Amino acid sequence: MKRKIIIISAAILSSVFVCGTSFAVINSKADANIMTKNGSTYVVNTTQLCKNIKGFKGATPLMIYIKSNTVVKIQPLQNMDTPNFFNRAAKSLESYYIGKKVNKIINADVDAVSGATYSSKSIIQNVKSGLEYYNRNK
Repeated sequence: MKRKIIIISAAILSSVFVCGTSFAVINSKADANIMTKNGSTYVVNTTQLCKNIKGFKGATPLMIYIKSNTVVKIQPLQNMDTPNFFNRAAKSLESYYIGKKVNKIINADVDAVSGATYSSKSIIQNVKSGLEYYNRNK
């Protein structure tokens, strides 16, 4: 009985990971889905990495494109937030992030977009978590 509990516990722990500054247990199969490299551009997908970061109506995953340690594109993925508010926040924040160095963004204190606070806070957290992941795994 103890052996079954230990095996089940190990299986659960090997598939759990927490987004943000908490610890992360990530298996190598999951890593392949989080960050890929296409030529000299890294692409970080925050779908699994930041599944616990919520906007107004749920997770707000992004694809973050990084070239030469600089953010070159941020692409919002399908989410349940209200499109008008989410798109306003995404456009405003993307224009702030594009062309900036990864470490500058990670250390920046970025303000939420007025009128789209939940969406913008979730985008900001997704970007920071995605870029921290990039720094650890590039």
